[in-house]
Amino acid sequence: MAYAVYLAAVDPEEVESLRAGATTGLRTREVIGVTDLVTYWIKEKPLGVIVHEIVDEGAPLGDAFWHPRRPPNVQTPEDVRSLENRLRQAWQELPEETRHAHLFSKEMGQILSLLASAVREGSALVSALEPPAGEIAKVRCPFDASAQLPFPWGDLT
Repeated sequence: MAYAVYLAAVDPEEVESLRAGATTGLRTREVIGVTDLVTYWIKEKPLGVIVHEIVDEGAPLGDAFWHPRRPPNVQTPEDVRSLENRLRQAWQELPEETRHAHLFSKEMGQILSLLASAVREGSALVSALEPPAGEIAKVRCPFDASAQLPFPWGDLT
């Protein structure tokens, strides 16, 4: 089963506040939605490895965020800078015709843009999987309810 993934640039101080017990969600500076299939179907190396790091790795956001597959994770601003540099280089190393014809070229453009913006703003990066249909009420959204998410939390239509 494929999941949608929210990737959001957030203030690192808000991450620490949330971990310290704040009850409000993270305000997103910018947020995109991609499929988690990008982590499985990108076969070019090191591109696929770096995308996997962006989408599925990082430190746990906090104990309050359960998900049956994996809880939300966060990358520090320093990690974001490194990931952005590595991803941009790996993407540019692909032949131009491969980049344009790539199954995930749209997602790659969105991810690169988000990371570049996060680097400029000194943002952390949060990755959160959408909640599964049968467990929407159990999976807490890490983002502020007023955040402009690319698709509403729990709306699996």
